[in-house]
Amino acid sequence: RLIFDFVGGKVVLKREPSRREMLEASMKKIWKRLDDEKKNNPEFVKAYEEIQPELDVIRAIIDARTSRNLTQKQLAELTGIHQSDISKLENGTRNPTINLLKRLAELPG
Repeated sequence: RLIFDFVGGKVVLKREPSRREMLEASMKKIWKRLDDEKKNNPEFVKAYEEIQPELDVIRAIIDARTSRNLTQKQLAELTGIHQSDISKLENGTRNPTINLLKRLAELPG
């Protein structure tokens, strides 16, 4: 899909970024903000280090899914875990149970 954009005071026609490209751009901004905060705020560093194990689990779940080029919906169909639960896990609003982690770990591929 093509969209209009303003670049250097001119209107240009360009390809609309994919959802993946938009997500990657957003994640880059978030990681930059985290890095900046870690450099400038010792209290943030302490709090960040305390939740690092949880973040590592979340990152591992997302990486396992995306490395297989699966959507959350596809992962839900393969594992029998509701898509909404996968979303909550990846957003950090739900803690995984041991059984849920085992189901994810048993995923082929």
